[in-house]
Amino acid sequence: MILFHQYLLRYPQISMDDIAFISSFFREEILQEGDCFVRQNNICAKLAFVTEGVLKTGFTDSDGEIIRYFSQKQQWIGHRESFISQKPSPYSVYAITNCQLLTITLPAFQRLEEKLHSWSTLWNSIREELQAAEVNPYKRITDPKQRYEDFIRTQPDQAFALSTEDIAVYLQIPHKRLLRILCETLFFL
Repeated sequence: MILFHQYLLRYPQISMDDIAFISSFFREEILQEGDCFVRQNNICAKLAFVTEGVLKTGFTDSDGEIIRYFSQKQQWIGHRESFISQKPSPYSVYAITNCQLLTITLPAFQRLEEKLHSWSTLWNSIREELQAAEVNPYKRITDPKQRYEDFIRTQPDQAFALSTEDIAVYLQIPHKRLLRILCETLFFL
């Protein structure tokens, strides 16, 4: 919970009493590597704050798996629209490593909104932050090697926690091409 408290302290509109109150609505949950938090075409039952581990959010279509983004410590997971509207999520969320989460259910979320008016303002700020994090910044880079190098430079913790298969899917680089890039990069170090 300490990490969650530190995260909430970034928002000046929230007092220490508010932080303790907000925290009381969240429950600790553990996901093992490979466990599913949200399954594509199912309703997202909970939202979660990640206190440890790495997860991937994506979907599967006729072209195979598409990874939209990765989440790690001090980030949120779950499909917000599915959670709020209780409609099926177009995305799945899977643990890539063992994860520790703080989860909140919709009834608890709604009670929190009713009892703490500043929660709505805080949640809007968090939601904007989440939307920005969900954009894959590497899609615009046409050179696969540059895409990989930018990913490693900007997200080293995630890069070392992920398999080359997950990195290849996320960066939309054929796996064999990524392996060649890795060999070239290591050779020139």
